[in-house]
Amino acid sequence: MSLPDKSQYGKLSVAESLGLIASLLPLPAFVLWKALTMSYDPVNRERSLKQIASDATLRYITGLSVPQLQAAVGSDEKIYKDWAKANKVPVTADELGEDARLYWIGPKRTERVLLFLHGKSTEPSACPRSHKDVGGVFLLPVSAPSLSFWRYVQLEVEKQGTEVGFAFLSYTLAPYATFPTPLKQAALAVNFLLDAGVQPANLQLAGDSAGGNLCLQTLSHILHPLPNVAPITLSAPIRGMFLISPWTSLSSTSPSHKENEAYDIFTPKTLGHWGSIILKDVPQEHITFMEAVRASEGWFSGADKIVERVLVSAGGAELLRDDVVEFAESFKKQHKETELVVQRGGLHEDMFLDFYVGKGKKIGSLTPLIAMADKAPKPLNLLKYHRPRRLNLHDAPIPPLNGESKRALRNLAAHRATPLPFHIPRSCCAAVLVALFVGRSGDLYVLLNRRSATLRSYAGDTSLPGGKVDPKDRTIEDTARREAFEEIGLPLDQMKVPLPCILEPFLASNNLVVTPVVVLILDNTLRPILNAAEVAALFSHPLSAFLSSTPPFPTEPELIEVPYHTSNDWTYQGPNGIKRIGRVHRFLTGREAGGIKPVFGLTAVILIHAASVAHAHPPDFEVMPPDGMIAPARIAWAVWTNAAFRDAYEKEGLTHKVDWEAVRKVAGVWAQTNSSPQSSQGWEKERRRRRKESKL
Repeated sequence: MSLPDKSQYGKLSVAESLGLIASLLPLPAFVLWKALTMSYDPVNRERSLKQIASDATLRYITGLSVPQLQAAVGSDEKIYKDWAKANKVPVTADELGEDARLYWIGPKRTERVLLFLHGKSTEPSACPRSHKDVGGVFLLPVSAPSLSFWRYVQLEVEKQGTEVGFAFLSYTLAPYATFPTPLKQAALAVNFLLDAGVQPANLQLAGDSAGGNLCLQTLSHILHPLPNVAPITLSAPIRGMFLISPWTSLSSTSPSHKENEAYDIFTPKTLGHWGSIILKDVPQEHITFMEAVRASEGWFSGADKIVERVLVSAGGAELLRDDVVEFAESFKKQHKETELVVQRGGLHEDMFLDFYVGKGKKIGSLTPLIAMADKAPKPLNLLKYHRPRRLNLHDAPIPPLNGESKRALRNLAAHRATPLPFHIPRSCCAAVLVALFVGRSGDLYVLLNRRSATLRSYAGDTSLPGGKVDPKDRTIEDTARREAFEEIGLPLDQMKVPLPCILEPFLASNNLVVTPVVVLILDNTLRPILNAAEVAALFSHPLSAFLSSTPPFPTEPELIEVPYHTSNDWTYQGPNGIKRIGRVHRFLTGREAGGIKPVFGLTAVILIHAASVAHAHPPDFEVMPPDGMIAPARIAWAVWTNAAFRDAYEKEGLTHKVDWEAVRKVAGVWAQTNSSPQSSQGWEKERRRRRKESKL
């Protein structure tokens, strides 16, 4: 079968050009109608009018013919060069052969690389103000907003102290190439990077829509090599694969196609037409390469030896949702390190859509990807890139929120934790989960537990669910959720238990840096499953009560003389030999007669801070003593002086990466001090002292 001449790409006849203009004339009326009729739909409740109009524009444009779309958007090379010029980054390209090229987003770096296989494009010529994504499906080039998206991620990861090269593959589009040409070109790109010295453990693949399909084709080829495609030989598993709304079936008519027909950025008819263009030239024996959802049970067996972990995302209101979920659930059986994220109310590639309406720094769904950027991620430093998912309370099985609780949730969702300007070793990190739920009167309550009496530390104390970071935890949120699941059975489902925010870290008495993770339980029908070895009882307390000296409950007769809130001060040696004062807070629970201890210490301080953020005002008592050190300063002082931190830095190979000057400044240590912990003499002296102590 002869293919069209590629030199004709983007060229229209006079009739086709006039048809394009005529097709776009009704666009303003269509967008206005959609904005007026869809803005009150529950799916769009969390979307702005601008976003709804943007989605409608995109939906309309996807109805154009393939030649019209290709003519309007241009080529990979033109889009990339125009974007590079506008963003003042160098134009860097590598010729791969087979008409494939690798374009670098920002500086070319080959120590760590994320290879992006695109499946998107924009429509700047046809609709210059909208810059819309039209779902490339092997038919259209890369989009400028997606390049800006990855460049933004690159810059943010650099702030974390990790330099990553981001590149995208320019492959031949349909109908000028058929299967397996894009796969051949993807194999060339992977082999090029491996030959350039990129270690598999430092390589990640990411793909959206058709690009996600191409990622899965590449994985299938490694497991089941095609004879006419260059083999990919890996010395070790690659670091990760990120599939964003992957097109796992090109011929599907799953229920979500009908359910979400009115919402998504294209119609089932358009999607079916695009799929038919691609599938008509795919041999039946190779159909699994193109339709991963149809793979046999053992097709992806061994995938866990090819890629360390896989993240799959989908929008709850997109056409592909059911296919993506079906694929992910099946794939998990072959690869246990697979995570599926379905965004409530999200459209196709919803995580990118903010970049198309000028809100390009909302990257909540990207957090897990950033967490995979380093072999040994530093959870605390990931906080500054964290964007929580939108809270959608519509139809949630919870009591109605009162006005104060609504404001509190808005305040929490708007909160951005101030990151520490230095790394914390993973072995010194821990997290607690501040799990909120809505009470009968619409107030917010926090879940607390009484620790088991058999525990070696803090037995019987009142605490929040939490614990130390596990080697498998990718983010500090993972740690908090995992611990809560293990201790009280709180589901890991991020739709039932979404994340409003992550708070600033605190220093525990055992020198762990503890980060509070705030979640909201959206299903009050959930029932706890207590791990008796760790938790003896579970109870709740009003969040706002941690801002008041007045008890939120009737005082028991035997406690009538005991204040609801008390505090005790203590002194310790601070920086520069100056004595500092610490303060310990205590709150009665009203359950002391039943053996429940008061909330005190670190748990009390964390809940005071959470309540202050939520209700946007301080408590009616003094939290800090006049000479107290704020939490970041206490953490920095511990890092500066405590041998446990120094040993952890050395063990994790982070000593040379620590900004000791930042530590000194945050701790408030005088510049002329001679107690610099990073000096080689100081380290050696401390080692000798500890070895001597261990022998005694």
